[in-house]
This record gives sequence, C-alpha cells and structure tokens, in this order.
Amino acid sequence: MFLHNRYEVIEILGEGNMGKVVKARDTQLADEVAIKEIILSGNVVELEQKIKEHVKYLRKLKSKFLVSVYDVFTEDQKLYIVSELGSNQTLRQYIKLKLSKADREKLAVAIVKAAGELHNDGIVHGDISPDNILIGKDGEIRFIDPVLLPPTMKDEIAHGLGISGTAKYMAPELFHPANTPTQRTDVYSVGVVIFEILNGHPPVEGKTFLEVAFSATQFDINVENELCPQGFSQYLVIGVKKALQRDAIQRFGNCEKFYNYLCREFQKFRSKKLLKFVLAISSAVVLTVILIVIGINFVEQRRRGYWGDIVDMPSEQLLSLRDSAIIKLSNIGKAPFYLRQSKNGNGLFTCNAHSPYMSFIRTDGKTATIGSKITLEPWHCQDLAYIGASKVLLTDPVDNVVLLLDLGNNKILHIFSNSVATRYFLHPDAIVVTGDGKKAIIGNWKGGAITVINVKKEIVEKVIPVHGGPSGIAITPDGKFAFVSHTEVRYNPQSNETEGVVSVINLSHNNVIKEIANAGKASSDIKILPDGQTAVTANQRGPTISFIDIAGMSKITDLNLYNGSPVDIAVSQKTPYLFVANYNHPFIHIIDYRSKQIKVVLFSKSFGRESNGISLSPDESLICITNTAIGEVVCTANPFYSLEKTEM
Repeated sequence: MFLHNRYEVIEILGEGNMGKVVKARDTQLADEVAIKEIILSGNVVELEQKIKEHVKYLRKLKSKFLVSVYDVFTEDQKLYIVSELGSNQTLRQYIKLKLSKADREKLAVAIVKAAGELHNDGIVHGDISPDNILIGKDGEIRFIDPVLLPPTMKDEIAHGLGISGTAKYMAPELFHPANTPTQRTDVYSVGVVIFEILNGHPPVEGKTFLEVAFSATQFDINVENELCPQGFSQYLVIGVKKALQRDAIQRFGNCEKFYNYLCREFQKFRSKKLLKFVLAISSAVVLTVILIVIGINFVEQRRRGYWGDIVDMPSEQLLSLRDSAIIKLSNIGKAPFYLRQSKNGNGLFTCNAHSPYMSFIRTDGKTATIGSKITLEPWHCQDLAYIGASKVLLTDPVDNVVLLLDLGNNKILHIFSNSVATRYFLHPDAIVVTGDGKKAIIGNWKGGAITVINVKKEIVEKVIPVHGGPSGIAITPDGKFAFVSHTEVRYNPQSNETEGVVSVINLSHNNVIKEIANAGKASSDIKILPDGQTAVTANQRGPTISFIDIAGMSKITDLNLYNGSPVDIAVSQKTPYLFVANYNHPFIHIIDYRSKQIKVVLFSKSFGRESNGISLSPDESLICITNTAIGEVVCTANPFYSLEKTEM
C-alpha cells in the first residue's frame, strides 16, 4: 500500500479513534519514516489549513530531544503528517512495567532534563503527556507531537487532532481560550507526568472535560499527601509541588530551571548522606552500644509479645492489654472509617468507605456487639453528622456526593451532587453540622476545598478553597468559626522545612480568615475541648498533638506522642481526657488535656491496623477504634470510666 504515491506502508504502529500511525518507507529517499493519519471532521478546510501552517513551523524546530517533522499532505478527507521514525514505545507503555522506586525517580528527572533542553532550544511543546514522550532502548527520551491546535480545541473535535486525556495534563490557565501554551504551562504538564510516574495516575481526575477543567482550576493538588507516604525523595516531591502550582507565577520559569533545582537539591541530599556515613563510621562504638540496648529492648518486647517502636516511652505509662480485655467485631464492612455516637445513646455508627452500607455497633456497659446494617446501595459513606434526632448527612468519597438519610425508615431524602458546570465535591471526607443544624461543612480531601451546605434549603452555599487535604473540621460553640486541619503540609522557604497549618473559616461570610502556621504535620483530625477555648489536632507526621488557642487563633504547644501516628481524637465529656488512635501503631494514647501530659498508653496487637477512627461509647465505658485495613472494630474498657465529672 502506498500513500501520496511516495510512501510504502510497512506496518501499523498504533491505532485509535483519531486515525492511526504507520511505519513506512520513503521511496524517494529510501528512509523509514512514521506517518500519522488524522481523520478530519468539522470545518475540514479551516483545520487543514491551520495544521499545514503549523507543520511548516514545526519543520523549522531543531532539537535532538524532539522528533523531526518532514512533510504533510491530504488524501480522502484524511490528513497525514510525516515525521522521523522514533522509538515505538511511549512513556505510557513504559511506566506499565514494574519499575522500582529508584528507577521511577531517575526516569522523572530524565524527563525534566529533556524538557529543559527543549526550552533551552527555545521550543514550547504545548502538549506534554505520557503519549507524547518516547523512550528509546538506551533510555533516550524524545518528544513527539508539539501542539498542533490549542489543547482546549482538541477536546472539542470528535475524532481527531488530539490524544485522549490531554486535558488532564493541561495547566489551569490553558482552559481559558484566550491563553496559549508557554514554557510555564510545559512545566505544569511535566509536573503532572512525573506525578503519574511516581503515583500511577495523574493528579487531576474527571470523567468529562468540564470535570477536569473545574478540578484543575479550582482545587490545589495534594502532592505531598500523595507522594510523601510512599517514601519518594523530598527534594523531588517539593519540586513537583512547585511545578503544579495553579498560579503560573509560582512555578519554575521553565523546565531548565526545574532541572537545575533538582540537581542542586540532589547534591545537598548526597552531601547529607555522606555526612551521615562519616558520622556513622566515627560513631561505631556508640552504635554498638545502641545495638546492644536495642537487642535488650527486643527481648523485652518479645516477652510482651510485640516488637514495635516504643522509643523512650516511660514504662509506667505503658499498659499492655491481655487478649481477654479486647472485644473484636469482625466483618464490619470494607474499610470502616470514622466512628460516631448514635443520638439515642445505645451505640456507635461506622461508615464503610468501600461497602454500600453503614454498620451499627450496639454497646451496653462494657460489652459491644454488631447490630444492624443500613443499606445505602448504590452509595457509600465515609463520615456522618446528625441533623436532629433521626436524620444524618453522609459523605460519599467514591461517588463524590453527600447524602441526606432518614435513619427512621432508611430512606435517602436528598442527594447533593456535582453539576455539569460546577464541581462541589472531590473526595468528600469529614463532615460537621452547626449547632443550630442550618449549615453543614464538608472537607474535600483531594480537592483542597471546603464545601458549605445550607441544610434547610438543600443547596450548596459556597466552595471555599483552602490548603490541601482538609481532613478534620471542628466548629466553635458559638457557631461562628470552623477550624480545619489538613493532612497536606506546606513548604516554608524561610526555614527550608515543611509545616502543617490549621485554617480558620468565618461561617458568617464563608471565607478563610487565617491560617495558623506550624500547627503539626499531616493533621488528620481536630476537636474542640469541652471548655470551648482550646482545639486539639492529631498530627500523623509529628507524631504530636497540637493545642490551639481558639480566641487567639494561635498554637499553644505540641505534645510528643513518641513514635505513634496520631490520626483521630475522641474527647471525654465526663473526664478531662483525650483518647488518640494511631494509624499504624498499636497504641491508644490517653491524654490529660489540663496538664497536657500523657496519662497512660494502652497497648494491644489488635490496635493500629490502619486505624482511622476512635470513639467512646455513649456512656464512655468503652473505647472503640476502627481497623480499616481488615474491616474490623476493636473495643476495650475505658480505664477512667469510673471517674466522676467533678474531676474536670
């Protein structure tokens, strides 16, 4: 088969809705080339003219990192672009291989370097995505298909001129038709590509072009929250975060500067490693002593039946629980998350993030049993908040909706959902309701925004952009302010460290009035103490809890919880104690919030299986936590149950 009476087709390299790409031999020059076929639609004459003019421009571009374009012609309502024959393997195909963490980091840096070379040659690609990056057998990286049309126009054309998913790699400003690609928009696209290499999926998701556009332009990306737990190098994570800033001015000026930053920070990283190595060699004797101590500690922990991170924990604070002291409630559901007390005082509810039902746990004194399951099919839930005696609002992070449920007859009364034009919810997580029941406040964990619902009118009042990963919400007793904790930390260039923040929202005006700095790291929950004057955050990456002065809107102090991973807090209304669950450590910390000191630490091998929620039973005789990883709720007796409220 011949095309244009010149190119002999050898084989098909790829095929899709837009057309196909073939390998061919140029009979005039005896060279092998790649020919991309584009099926034209819409205003064919105008599109053809635009593409031909742009190809003329592309033929002038010269870079060893860019596949050259040779020719363009049309036949039978199809347009063909003839280019240099590069590697057959795209980055999208390559990253499907099982790459180690180190290989993924090296690949990410190599792509930044290649894009930096393009920018150094004065070239703006305009459409960087895994489909437009080729990986050679020797690891050489080359880019194909510089933008032929503005990316927004690509998604509007039914069967051609674009690559599926291009919108997910577009910088937010390109969703405005008046803006054109720049080196800064390339930086953003490279940041998305690196995020996908490291995390397995692009940071901005959406089923339609409008959903992607709304997410990209309205919500910040939780880079550190997604990548830090996986152990990727901090300098690379911070670089990706800077590349993915919604404000173009906050990004690197071009990919060459991006690459220079990575090289500079990598050298610092290597210097630190070298220093640590030298110190390790010079401290061999000290390390030997430490190893002996650890060995003794290991024997002690084995005697207790557990080897864990109990570092510097005073032995008088640690209380090991026997198996007989533990109540295990299995088969609760897939991924039980938070625990909330029932209004009638006879038990606890837990939402199952990956099962279409809620589970009720009946508590009676110091016993707990699995009660009824409330079907939500086809919906799911992660958190709940009461409105009145029998109605609850549920967050559904799977379907990105909020449900209003009547518990009395198990009937869904209303569904708050995203509209075609506006996205109100993106992984809705924690939810709280004001004391008068008029407003509900929802944290969009992946969206970096707070959604305010008018419960009576059943409408969304406002979406408030906040810092990334809003996970915990607490409303002041007067109902005027909401304090929001965030699992995502932010980079402080002055200290060259990451820090956590707590956002303060004025509920009368629905706006953020302050961000309390250095308030823990990766704070997944926040609660207000009974005095109404102090808030407490659980900081997974502290591992600390932070005490916040509500009136002054400032941090009071941090309390170190040793090597725990505090994730959720329960506050006693009868005694002056906090109960803190740890995500992946087998402890429950009990804190005296008056003295801000640890009272006792409960230890059991049954705790800490990706625990996400903790609650006291309504009469406070039991402490219960969720083990999300294994679909289980575990309860034990509250050792301070007999104390009277007068102790407060």
